[in-house]
Amino acid sequence: MTEPGDPEDLGAAAAAAAIAAGTLTSEALTAACLARIAEREPQLRAFVELDPRGAMAQARAADRAPRDGRGPLH
Repeated sequence: MTEPGDPEDLGAAAAAAAIAAGTLTSEALTAACLARIAEREPQLRAFVELDPRGAMAQARAADRAPRDGRGPLH
């Protein structure tokens, strides 16, 4: 169960704002969402394919990108 304010509970706009403000990283958000997926997927069965390693690699790369080159959905 998640706590209020957990990264995976943020909507896209709130997550983008937190990342832009430097209070959240793409890596932390991705890790939290992957944990939530792992918790819920046995019941939901919503994913045909999931690549946690690839998702984390992309999140780390996004966090290393220059701030001025980041788009609104960084």
